[in-house]
Amino acid sequence: MALCQCQTDLTGGSTAYCNSTNIFCLNNEEVKCFAECINGPEEIDLTARIVFGEARGECIEEQLALAYSIANRVNHTGYPDTIEGVIGKMYKKGRVHEYNTLDNHNHNSSFEEARMQHTAAYNLTIGVSVAAICQCKPDPTNGATDFCVPDPSKGSCSATEDNKYYHSVNNIRIGQHMFASRAQVDSVQLIGK
Repeated sequence: MALCQCQTDLTGGSTAYCNSTNIFCLNNEEVKCFAECINGPEEIDLTARIVFGEARGECIEEQLALAYSIANRVNHTGYPDTIEGVIGKMYKKGRVHEYNTLDNHNHNSSFEEARMQHTAAYNLTIGVSVAAICQCKPDPTNGATDFCVPDPSKGSCSATEDNKYYHSVNNIRIGQHMFASRAQVDSVQLIGK
């Protein structure tokens, strides 16, 4: 049985990754992984911004899954090969981020306020982002690169629907979000991890 302990905020604060309801538990091996992982604070911050905007207040597994879907894109041929490139990807002729939450002023303000106050929600998003980027905890999505919240009337969403380029495979629901991997239409093999 893993010892549950709270980790100090890796961005320099002294707040832990837990509060009375959400505890981000790490076993001894995961604590060592956190300590040995060398990633820029920009990668962690960018990933945490998405997790904060898309899944703040959701269960830890759902937040971790969302962070992993971002990290998994780095190893997918359909996306840039860096966290910064993946998160900075835009569409509509460069006017809209693929992660729409980045274009929401209220989200950016809420994230910055939470960062300054070192809220439990902020610290948890930092923790799951580090865990996914450094692969310190197992990926609950089995390599998903896409996510969405399903339309209740359809029971599906863009991440779980095929298009002319990719088939949606390995669909899994975690909390409110659906997660999926992409396989090229002309390929039998999974492209993601």
